[in-house]
Amino acid sequence: MECEKNDSDWETRMTELVDSELKDLIAGILENWIQEIQIMRQALDRNNFETIRNISHKMKGTGGVFGFGRVSKMGGILESAAINRNAEGIRKTLHLLASYLEQVEVVY
Repeated sequence: MECEKNDSDWETRMTELVDSELKDLIAGILENWIQEIQIMRQALDRNNFETIRNISHKMKGTGGVFGFGRVSKMGGILESAAINRNAEGIRKTLHLLASYLEQVEVVY
């Protein structure tokens, strides 16, 4: 399963409403996800699908906890792609996820 451009407005809607009690944590969470994308890209270069599966599983959970449903959904897509050793699906989804994180506007 891969993210499609028209799948839930991935590339057009870049605003997330987040609980104001999480405000102090969000910048660190976003930076951590960006670093994890880089780690997964490096893992993909080495065909290390287990690392991608582990990181994406964690993203799937933390995305929802912090109010980032897209991160959670893409984490699930990455996890499935890693289990199926779908390198192209992983590559495409990592690109979409990185683009989203670079552009997302957080509203409290």
